[in-house]
Amino acid sequence: MRILRLYVWSALLTGLLFPKENSAQPWMKRPLTSGDEVVRKRPNLQDLSARFNEYWNSRTPSIDEGENAEEGGYQQFRRWEWFMKQRTWPSGDLPDPNILFREWKRTRDVRPVNNARMQSTNWTYVGPDVVPANGGGAGRVNVLRFNPVDNNILYLGSASGGLWKSIDGGSTWTALDDFLTALSVADIAINPRYPDSIYVATGDGYGYEVNGDFWGGTYSAGILVSPDGGVTWNPTGIAFTQDQNNIVQRLTINPQDPSIMLAATRYGLFRSTDAGVNWNSVRTSKHYDIEWGVGNPAKVFATTSSILYVSYNYGATWSPVQGGLCGGRSMIGTCEADSNRVYVLCENGNLWRSDDAGDSFTATTDPSSLVTFYGYYDGVLAVSPTDPDVVICAGMNIGRSDDGGQTWYQIGNMSWNDYIHVDNHSMDFAPGNGSIIFSGNDGGLFRSTNGGATWTDLSDQLHIKQYYRMGQSATNAGVIYAGAQDNGTDRLANGNWTQVFGADGMDCMVDYTDDDIAYVSYQYGALQRSTDGGNNFNDIAPSSGEWVTPFAIDPVDHNTIYAGYDQVYKSTNRGTNWNTIGPVAIGGGIIALAIAPSNPNYIYTAALDRIYMTSNGGASWNNITTGLPVGSTGITYIAISNQNPQQVWVTLSGYQAGIKVFSSVDGGSTWSNVSGTLPNIPVNCIVYQNGSNDALYIGTDFGVYYRDATLTDWVPYGNDLPNVIVSDMEIYYAGQKLRAATYGRGIWEVDLNPVTALALDAAVIQFIEPAATICSNSVTPVIVVRNNGSDALTDLNINYRLDGGALQSFAWSGNIASGDTAHVTLPLITVTGGSHSIYAATSDPNGQADQQPANDGYTYNISVNTSVANVPQAEGFEAFSIPADWVLDDAAGMLSYTTSASGFGLSGVSLKVNYFFSSPGATSSIEFPHLDFSAVTNPVYLDFNVAYAVFNATSHDSLKVLLSLDCGETFTAVYAKGDNSLATAPQTMNEFTPDPTQWRAERVDLSAYAGNPNVLIRLQFISGYGNHLYVDDINLYDNSSSTPEVTSIASGLYPNPTSGEVVFSFRAPDAGDYRLELVDVSGRVVKLFSNLKATELSAYRVDLKGETAGIYFYRLMRNDVAAANGRLVKF
Repeated sequence: MRILRLYVWSALLTGLLFPKENSAQPWMKRPLTSGDEVVRKRPNLQDLSARFNEYWNSRTPSIDEGENAEEGGYQQFRRWEWFMKQRTWPSGDLPDPNILFREWKRTRDVRPVNNARMQSTNWTYVGPDVVPANGGGAGRVNVLRFNPVDNNILYLGSASGGLWKSIDGGSTWTALDDFLTALSVADIAINPRYPDSIYVATGDGYGYEVNGDFWGGTYSAGILVSPDGGVTWNPTGIAFTQDQNNIVQRLTINPQDPSIMLAATRYGLFRSTDAGVNWNSVRTSKHYDIEWGVGNPAKVFATTSSILYVSYNYGATWSPVQGGLCGGRSMIGTCEADSNRVYVLCENGNLWRSDDAGDSFTATTDPSSLVTFYGYYDGVLAVSPTDPDVVICAGMNIGRSDDGGQTWYQIGNMSWNDYIHVDNHSMDFAPGNGSIIFSGNDGGLFRSTNGGATWTDLSDQLHIKQYYRMGQSATNAGVIYAGAQDNGTDRLANGNWTQVFGADGMDCMVDYTDDDIAYVSYQYGALQRSTDGGNNFNDIAPSSGEWVTPFAIDPVDHNTIYAGYDQVYKSTNRGTNWNTIGPVAIGGGIIALAIAPSNPNYIYTAALDRIYMTSNGGASWNNITTGLPVGSTGITYIAISNQNPQQVWVTLSGYQAGIKVFSSVDGGSTWSNVSGTLPNIPVNCIVYQNGSNDALYIGTDFGVYYRDATLTDWVPYGNDLPNVIVSDMEIYYAGQKLRAATYGRGIWEVDLNPVTALALDAAVIQFIEPAATICSNSVTPVIVVRNNGSDALTDLNINYRLDGGALQSFAWSGNIASGDTAHVTLPLITVTGGSHSIYAATSDPNGQADQQPANDGYTYNISVNTSVANVPQAEGFEAFSIPADWVLDDAAGMLSYTTSASGFGLSGVSLKVNYFFSSPGATSSIEFPHLDFSAVTNPVYLDFNVAYAVFNATSHDSLKVLLSLDCGETFTAVYAKGDNSLATAPQTMNEFTPDPTQWRAERVDLSAYAGNPNVLIRLQFISGYGNHLYVDDINLYDNSSSTPEVTSIASGLYPNPTSGEVVFSFRAPDAGDYRLELVDVSGRVVKLFSNLKATELSAYRVDLKGETAGIYFYRLMRNDVAAANGRLVKF
């Protein structure tokens, strides 16, 4: 049965495939210890990470969250760990979540808007404005609340995308808090008498809990209140210092007296009697949920990690109802139609029910097998307001009971008609309606109008996507890729957003010469390549790296890409093959990588606490960390001037004031602090504006700042960008736009600050000729010169040299308009075999000094292949590899060596081409070494054996033999077969494995190419998503070498063991007479074949159906002497 490659369904199936009960994260339940003593301090990130890693050391996590559900929260912790690691480096001490609010206020109050031109441009939202197609999501929703007067008015809180309002039941949405500093919402409470009075508990209530320690992942500003429906906001009496990581989990208002409010927090239960102006602690332990009793406004329930409490005086005093219910986060549910029915759901899936208004509880049936809880991360409870027996529990999936929790069935996630995104955080019945249900989850907000049978996605216009990284086309404003938490990788193309890859989306790139070539990745650097504009991807990752692994495309050679894993990896063929280039000493943990636009031999790479630089393409590296404050904070990003490869900037995270951005003008030998008066918040990314006066843009945890050489300090850049975490930025030069990927509000863009061009600035920007690999001893370089200045260029000098030798000068004249380029052909250069570098640089434009000499030069590396192999060549794959001088290109992952089939059954191994599981259009190849045909004697033949079966009429697999006479620049097909012309066996929709009779010998006549000194032959395999192809016994020979000599007899039986018929195959060195005898264990000859001749491959069928089961022996006899023998088992 075929495997459907539909990413969208993977999440839907995990609830069925992994139904085991899940409790809270087991590693989180273990106390931090020192010897036998419990450590009496709040654990920091290193403590938590160490415990987490110890627990998972003997387990294998999956990128599919569902597969880790029974262990609890693997992805959730790793996301949070990535977020916090850079912000807490190196101490690991968790910061005060209120720091962002304080820094925003300080900056707003003391920093004047001192540069009007930076404030005259406006940010605009790019997207996604609708939910991406193909199973995408809008982003994580934490909470939904209804206006108590008009139920069509909804308020929604997101993980880090703020507070949103709908006035039409969720059809359209408007953001309410763009310019608050805490865009993370844990809960919402609305005044029942004055519904424009809205309270918001900021912070991420679905964060992580470890033995009482809590961090929500993003920032908190305590409880805020708006008196005018969200237009303006003010702090309330709860604005925690929060150095102990306190956060509000639940916020409620008494339904009859709105002056009475209750807040469940990590460090106590707080009560206000004056509408939030003042608060008093009424209980001191951590609390999770609060629910007012039905029919009695003075009665209210609250839960801790193990006990349900009740108050009969509006929350002033409390008494325990029942202990031992839960062991972690817990939720309360009541029913408007029945004041006696109360439910308590525990994070491990245990559900308790009361039929006496909460006086006593009994256990119901555990819904975990359907729901799959992630412990603290997700788990919600909803009770129908019209029927106390209808209860819904949701975690990864959703379970419903119609009999008070005794039996359960799953709703949602089973087909397109009832699709709903996984990981639920909010589940609410519409007030007074038992049929309308809303689910807030990792993909947005969904609504069902029939009790959960079918669902509608209401997430369009919710701009709450948490993007880690982005990539874009260099020439098409409408092509963008972005990797998101929870929601894979999105692509914008032709005005449409589509999820093109699953998991947690990470870094993305688009080839700047071809939009069809795109790269996306998911966690730990799992890099994928597409050659068809993002419709299909192949895994090309050579290793694994950090949660968010950096990648880069060479700014000069678009086929060359780089990846930061344990060291820097480099590929010169778009990820088909990789080489490590160092630095080995960096020791892994690479989080930043940058290639100098003016000279790609300059590469900078960094881990949190160290940075290295190479100026020779990785041949050697220098540790340039000295002078950077990595003992206090961690490196996050690198930017390089496009005019000087030694001018570099790094950004830093953390909460150490005054150390946010550092610069160097000498390649990192020395560093200068250019942080100015930036707020004390993490700086996440930086970009350099090419051709500018050192214009820089940085992305911080609340917005974008700008600085250039004319300014003495950083200034906020642009208007209308929400105060959101900016995680990545790129410049779209064709449209003069700066684009920002945000962690909570999608993608935004703004006009660049205009750059004034210099009058005289010429630069060599590219080599057109020679190719990167050549087979000649001479080259005629062709370079591209660009006029970066405002004056037209009429003459200049080109200075060039080979391998660092003496400079030669070439005078050029012509006309290059401002911004244009010209191709310049340099004199012929003689080269030898091996690797070389050619350097060319402009000078004296229009007879005057170049005003920007740092960008004049360009170094180009070539490989000269003067080594050729001779004919004959042979390969039978018996070593489970190809010869060292052959080249295998298998980025598609289609090629393997198999012992299940071989050419006519006469050897042990063949090459298997896996078309059965490969995407249509995927290609792989094997390539001979460069061959010398100058002395071959015709005829010249390429022989090989194939076996193939067609899958169906619409799956078009093919095999080609390609030949090049120009060192691989161009190829000609000398053999091409596919479908029925390639087939050697009947069509089958099962995976094809040939028997010895299902092979065919192929011959390609290459006599026409005799006399050529450099011939390159490639076998190319093109998938049509069909069936397996097998190739064996490749032989290239000419008349002088003839067919590779058969010096011994090769023979075999297939199948062995057998239940009846077998095929005997053999090949002999001469044309003599042979006799085949099949003998049983007593020596009796049971089958005899005489006068067999086989200088070529031959096969004979032997029928053993009439023989008894047992062991038999075969003998191939010549002149009464055994030439070959073997054993056969019949069953």
